[in-house]
This record gives sequence, C-alpha cells and structure tokens, in this order.
Amino acid sequence: MRLTNKKNKMDSDINYGDLSYSIDLVEDSEQLKNDLIEIKDVLDHLLPLKPVYNSLSLPVKIELDLFLLFALNSLQWIKLQVNGVDPRTHPVAGELQRVKIAMIRWHEECDRQNRPRLDIPVVRRFIRGGLQIRNVGHQPYTVKKPTNNTNQDENDQL
Repeated sequence: MRLTNKKNKMDSDINYGDLSYSIDLVEDSEQLKNDLIEIKDVLDHLLPLKPVYNSLSLPVKIELDLFLLFALNSLQWIKLQVNGVDPRTHPVAGELQRVKIAMIRWHEECDRQNRPRLDIPVVRRFIRGGLQIRNVGHQPYTVKKPTNNTNQDENDQL
C-alpha cells in the first residue's frame, strides 16, 4: 500500500498474488486500508488549522492537542504492530500512557469547573430556618458557650 496524491486516496489495486486465496487476509487488509483512508481524511481536515489555532480558546486548544497526540501515537502503535514489532517494548507505549494520564487530568479539571458550588449564605439560612422550626414553642435556639465546669454538669445530668 502506498499513498497517492490524488484526492487523498490510497492505491486501491493491491496485488495480493498467491495470498489472494486467503479471504481473511484480503478482508483485513482492505479494512485496514479503509480505516487509514478515514484517519487520513480526519487529519487532513485538522492539520490546516495552524492559522486558526492561535485564535482558539485555551480549552479547545488543549482538547485538540490531546486528540492529535493520541491519534498520532496510536497510528505509530499500529504501524509497529503491522511491521511485527512489539509496541509494548517501544517508547511509544510510555508516550501513550502519558497522553492518557493527561487526558484524565483534563477531564477531571473540566468536571471540577462544572460541578455545583455551595452558596454559603443560603446554606446558613437553611440551617438557621431548620433550627427555628425544630424549636417551635420553645425559646429561640442559641448556642451555649461551654463553661469550665463541663464535667460537673455532666455528672449532675447522670
């Protein structure tokens, strides 16, 4: 398989020779070729973003960078597997782990920004209102300051 310059298509007339009798091999090769064409189309749309990249907001830049890093490292992983090299022993495995960790951290940061925040004055009003309802018919709830004779008071109550 080789890339051609005609409309980002790959050479579709692959000569399998004697291997053409292996239907599984031919189908897998054609599927890989089609997947590579789709990936190339996606990357062709993303890579001309250089002039627009500087005008993007920071979160969009981070997501784009993470996507491109993961996509390119995954392609390198696939290339190593196709060539018969164990990608787990190659430095690309560590790079993929690093990108995954960065993606997890980014999602945690997005979740942290979107989670609800407590409105402290409102919470205080709810608590104060709940305490007043509990003490209906009694004196308003007040916080008693502890005295030095707390042990003596406890003994008196027992």
